[in-house]
Amino acid sequence: MPSANQSPPPLRPLRVLYVLGHGGFGGIERHVESLLRNLDCRAVEPHLCVVMEPGPISDRIADSGVPVHVIHAHNGHEARIIPAFRAILSAVRPDLIHAHELQAFVLAACWLHRDIPLVVSIHCALFHGSPNLWWSWLAGRTIERRVDYYLPVSQATWQAAQHYCGLAPERGTVFHNVIDLLELPVKRKDDVCQELGIAASTPLLGMAGRMVAQKDWPAFFATCAEISRLRPDAIFLAIGDGPLRATLAQDPQARALGDRLRWLGFREDARRLIGALDIFLCTSLHEELPTTLLEAFAMRTPVVGFLPRGGTREVLALSREPIAILSEDRDCQQAARHAVELLQNPPQVAALTSQAHTLVAQHFAAGTQVNRLCAIYQDVLARKSLRS
Repeated sequence: MPSANQSPPPLRPLRVLYVLGHGGFGGIERHVESLLRNLDCRAVEPHLCVVMEPGPISDRIADSGVPVHVIHAHNGHEARIIPAFRAILSAVRPDLIHAHELQAFVLAACWLHRDIPLVVSIHCALFHGSPNLWWSWLAGRTIERRVDYYLPVSQATWQAAQHYCGLAPERGTVFHNVIDLLELPVKRKDDVCQELGIAASTPLLGMAGRMVAQKDWPAFFATCAEISRLRPDAIFLAIGDGPLRATLAQDPQARALGDRLRWLGFREDARRLIGALDIFLCTSLHEELPTTLLEAFAMRTPVVGFLPRGGTREVLALSREPIAILSEDRDCQQAARHAVELLQNPPQVAALTSQAHTLVAQHFAAGTQVNRLCAIYQDVLARKSLRS
């Protein structure tokens, strides 16, 4: 998986232990896989620790030759994580730990190895709603005393961390989720339509994501119902699975759509399906930096829907031209009208998708961002050495 880039190599590769909660097919896991696939093998020797259960992403990482260590914890709060993680540290002897999900007992184990620099990526919002300020302050202070550097995925995420946890601005920098453009599937709608048993000319709209409250699937179904009223020939794809799957199946709007709504469940080829869509519908309530949205941009699939709270606004601001139709008003009828109008306007689709793909290539391509990450690692090591 790690490939050779052009940056000058150090005397020996920097041994980095990456930490994930689980190895499933989430945005965090796809981000880490893209990083590891593009790392300069002369500069970084990657190892991966999966705290809970492995999955398709960690399996693919292992198949690529990266050593993967699995603790098999049932959750992030099992005390046995401490000795298990310490054993991994003794076996790997990393120069640096890069945690993408920091469970309490992983942090406890890191406290016992304070000589190893700890970098933490912040992928999740600290609060949505009314925070417990005392607990956030205490947790933030506890983590801050051990973490050497933070890599929040968006400026919004970083501002929240500074505000609620009292983190100093110089303690981190924004590092966006990345997309491996070289590993994207070929964009082909006809193959997917054949699989679904529908004509290739059928309007195909959908969303991909975990079936959790954050994604607001009921709003997706309501938008689909409005689109179906205007375009009875449209087919809608619900790509993903999660704890709310059974509840969502009883949603009145979803039931009313009948066989025009296809429940595809968890799919390892989700990016292929996203590429086949005529429109990707976005109804998320909040996204720190939406990997799936970036994948839709990279696959040249137009995006219509609602602007989530978090870092999505920062992504849109990187382009001088429109790259998506996302409204702050969560009006399903309006979103449906935008989608139907876009289906009838190929030139607008071409303009949006061209600008969106260019933006991903310029700002989120894994092949270019890994060099910046390696420079961050070296800077963290240098600072740690000076403090020692």
